[in-house]
Amino acid sequence: MHSATPTLPRRCNVSLPSYNAVCHHAKHAPIAKTAPPRPSSDFEEIRPQVFFIHNPAVRQIIKGEGTIDGTRFELTSWRREGLLGRLESHGFRVLTLETQIELLPEPPHADEVEPPDPAATRGVHSIRRGDRYSFFDAWHYRWAAIAPLPPTADGQTHVHLVPGWVVRR
Repeated sequence: MHSATPTLPRRCNVSLPSYNAVCHHAKHAPIAKTAPPRPSSDFEEIRPQVFFIHNPAVRQIIKGEGTIDGTRFELTSWRREGLLGRLESHGFRVLTLETQIELLPEPPHADEVEPPDPAATRGVHSIRRGDRYSFFDAWHYRWAAIAPLPPTADGQTHVHLVPGWVVRR
C-alpha cells in the first residue's frame, strides 16, 4: 500500500496542507535550486599579510599565527611560508597575491602611440559651459581634475584629453 500524498486542486489561492505538499499547477512548478558558486580558494590573500577566510575549517591551523576578525585574518608571525605550506598539505586551496598575479592573462599588445605633439590640436575637445572633466590618476588612485584651456576668440571652451585616459564628466 503506498502512502497517501495530498493532492491539491489546480487553483493558485489554495493553502498547502503540509510543508511537503506539491502544487501541480504550472505557475507553481518547482524551481531548480543551484548551489552558490564555490570560492576558488579556502584562504585568499587580499592585501599583503591580510587574508580572507572562505572555509572556516582553516581557523584550526591559522590559530596563533595572527589576528582573526570575522572572516579576515592578519598574519603577524614571521612563519608565512610555513603556514601556507601547512594549509596546502591539509588539502586547503590557498591563493596568495603572487599566485593571483600569475593567473592573470597576458595584457593585450598595445599599438605604438605617437608622442603628443603640443602644436597639434589632436586631443582637444570642445566642452559645454559649466562642464567639469576629470581623469583617473592610476599613480595616486584618485580622480584628478582636467583644467579647461583658455576660451577661444568665439568664446568656445576646450579641454585637452590624452589618449588612454579614463575620463568622467
